[in-house]
Amino acid sequence: MRLHDLSVKRPVLVLIGLITLFSMGMVSAYKLPIQFLPNIEFPFIGVYIPYRNSHPDYIERNIVKPIEEIMATLGDVRQIFSNAEDDGAFVGVVFNWGREVGVLRMEVKEKLDQIRGELPSDIEHMQIFTFDTNDIPIMEGRISARGRDLSGSYNLIEHHILNPLRRIEGVGTVGIDGVEPKEVAIYLRIDKLKAHRVDVGGLFEQLQGANMSASGGEITADGLRYSVRSIGNFKSLEEIENLVVNPEGLRLKDIASIHFGEPVVPYGRFLNREKAIAFWIQKTSTANTVDVARRVQKAMDKMNRDPALEGINVLLFFDQSEEILNGVRGLRQAGLVGGFFA
Repeated sequence: MRLHDLSVKRPVLVLIGLITLFSMGMVSAYKLPIQFLPNIEFPFIGVYIPYRNSHPDYIERNIVKPIEEIMATLGDVRQIFSNAEDDGAFVGVVFNWGREVGVLRMEVKEKLDQIRGELPSDIEHMQIFTFDTNDIPIMEGRISARGRDLSGSYNLIEHHILNPLRRIEGVGTVGIDGVEPKEVAIYLRIDKLKAHRVDVGGLFEQLQGANMSASGGEITADGLRYSVRSIGNFKSLEEIENLVVNPEGLRLKDIASIHFGEPVVPYGRFLNREKAIAFWIQKTSTANTVDVARRVQKAMDKMNRDPALEGINVLLFFDQSEEILNGVRGLRQAGLVGGFFA
């Protein structure tokens, strides 16, 4: 039986089929997650090697080049690029499309293990990165205050802006750039080190060992189980300053300048001619972008009314949900026009 014959002779059956298709479309429209881009894993592997207090030439010669050479032996390599700075190195490898990212990650890790002995022995760890469309921030913005520099207000921003955003359902990561938490900075004095013949390598090991906690296992006695833990954290700046660094009683403050505060940010951003801090939001892989964006907007409306944030402006300049809704409106309009003419 032809389709037009079926439509004429079995109108009830055709009507039920149309209602079923219409119902499935309505359910899908409300239940399917809405995303700005399809979930795509790019054939890219990035390796970051932290290496503080060094020189870019040394890092390029002893870290970047050995990694580039071993990465070039991988199959289907399209491009290798790198960057060496005074606090670490980054090596990126782009492969041809069609390679499975999970397999590439294991191959890169195996190659790095092969040359671990050729790299400097004081490298603590190497971080391996991949990238897919879920890593693209769904929202980006700036935080600023008129006549006020927020680079020293990390605790305020974390407690009243970052943490409320992190607790929102569907939010995966909230990143911030332009402000850092307070830290202890130790500036060694070369003349004092030479005068007292201080072993710098041993001094670094002593500092790490004096500020480290470790588990000692468990002890069972009289039917009770006890957890043993060694706690070795500095409790004050004075403890660091008075740390004895040699058998003669030399203290750390005698050979170094020690400061506690926010690190200096070597760059800046501006919003309405005021210094600003950047932030961005990434969603979880299964979350609906539009729903997450709506929850974030509600939370930010509350932030702008928070007395603790008086004078501080939180502004969004990129929102994926707006682009998604614009696309959905266009599809809806095209569907209505097409349905009308049909």
